[in-house]
Amino acid sequence: MVGNDTAGKVIVKANETKVEVKFNKAYASNPVVNATALDFIDGQYRITDVTLNGFAIELSKAQATDVNLN
Repeated sequence: MVGNDTAGKVIVKANETKVEVKFNKAYASNPVVNATALDFIDGQYRITDVTLNGFAIELSKAQATDVNLN
């Protein structure tokens, strides 16, 4: 079973380099977070700021179009 906080999709908007994701319910310990880009990007991306309440995805450079991630 997959809940809202176990899997999802997020978009880093064009010309932005970061998106924050907040969990519906805080975890008891920091979770392991993975992301897969569904679009080709110019540069790299990484998971940052992992906490009990959420995380961020950061691009090394802004993109001309939206970037979809799972």
